Amino acid sequence: MNEKFCALRIANALQSHRKGPAYRRSLAGRQRHSKLETVSLQLPIVLYFEYKPWYNTKVKGILTFSFNIFKNMVKKCLPPPKFTGRKTVWKGIGDIMSTYYKIGELAKLYGISTDVLRYYEELGILVPRRALNGYRVYRTNDLWCLNVIRDLRELGFSMEQIRTYLKERSIASSLALLDEELTAIDEKMEQLTALRENILSRRQTISKAQELPLGIVIKKELPARPCHRIMQGYKTDEEMDILIKQLVNFDREKLYIIGNNQMGSFLNLNSAKAGSCREYDAVFILHPKGEHEIEGGTFLSVCYRGSCSQNSIYIPQLFEYAKENGLAACGPLLELLWIDIHTSRYPSEQLTELQLQVEPESRSL
Repeated sequence: MNEKFCALRIANALQSHRKGPAYRRSLAGRQRHSKLETVSLQLPIVLYFEYKPWYNTKVKGILTFSFNIFKNMVKKCLPPPKFTGRKTVWKGIGDIMSTYYKIGELAKLYGISTDVLRYYEELGILVPRRALNGYRVYRTNDLWCLNVIRDLRELGFSMEQIRTYLKERSIASSLALLDEELTAIDEKMEQLTALRENILSRRQTISKAQELPLGIVIKKELPARPCHRIMQGYKTDEEMDILIKQLVNFDREKLYIIGNNQMGSFLNLNSAKAGSCREYDAVFILHPKGEHEIEGGTFLSVCYRGSCSQNSIYIPQLFEYAKENGLAACGPLLELLWIDIHTSRYPSEQLTELQLQVEPESRSL
C-alpha cells in the first residue's frame, strides 16, 4: 500500500466521519475503518473533529496508522497535525478540521444582530463561506476582522474607513490608524471632561437651592446676563415645556434641563401690578452666547417652594418692599426655576425665584 493510496483512504475516512456517529456504527463504517486498521496498530492518533455547522455536533474519531507510513505520508501529502492542548486541529484537505460558526452563533458571541453581519457582507468587509446547504458559515480566521470592526466602531470610525483599512492594511496604515484612534480618544476625553464639569455644576445648583432663604425679599446687584429668548406667551405648564425644549435646542451639547437654574419666564409687569401674577410674555435660558441680554442693575429677589400659583402671594411682597424702600419697579419681572417638575415630582420640593428690577423713585419720575 503506497503513500498516495493511504492518503486517499484517510480522506475517505474523514468524509465518513462527517456523516456522524450513526454512520460509523453502521456496517459500511465498520468495514471502512477495519481496512485502515489493518495497516498497523503502532501509533494511535486521536482526532477531534471540530464543530460542524450543518450537524451542530462534535465527532470523535480514532484512526491508527503505521508510524513509518504516517511519517512519510505527512511529509509528502499532508501537513502535520497542530496540537493545541485539548483539541487537535488538522489543517489540510480544505481546512476540514477548522472551526466554523453559523451566522446566529457568531452574532450571539459578539452581541450583535444577524442583520449587522449581513450588512458587513454587503459592504465586502466580512464575507462568509457557504455550507453545502447554503448556510453562511464563518471561520475562526474571521474573528479578528470582527474584533477590529468592533473596536473602530466604538471610536466612531465610519464603515468606509474600516473597509479601506481592512482592504489595504499594512504597517504604515496600521500606524496611521493608531494615530487616528489616539485623536478620537482625546476628543472623547475632552467631551467626557466637559460633561463631568456640566454634571458637577448641576449638582451644585441643586445643593445650593436647598440653602436659599425662603419668603424673604433680598436686594442684590446683578450683572447683564446674555440669554436665548423666545417671545411667546403661554398659559399652561405643558405649553412652557414645549418652549423650554426649543430653548435647549439652541445648544444641545451644553444646555440641559435637570439641575438648571438658568431657565425662566418674563412676567408681564403691568398685569402683575394689576394683580394678575401669571401672565407670561416670553421664556428664556441664560447662556454665554445668547443673542439677547437681560440688563444688569438692582433687583429684588424672593424664593419660595411649591406651586407657581404662589406668585400671587410673593409678587405683591416685592412691590411693597420697593415702595417701603423708595424704589420703583421698572422691570423686567422674572420667574426663575431652580427646581421644577423635571428635577422633582413633589411640589413641596420645587423651588422658584422671583426677580424684579428696580430703580430709585426719583429716577423713575
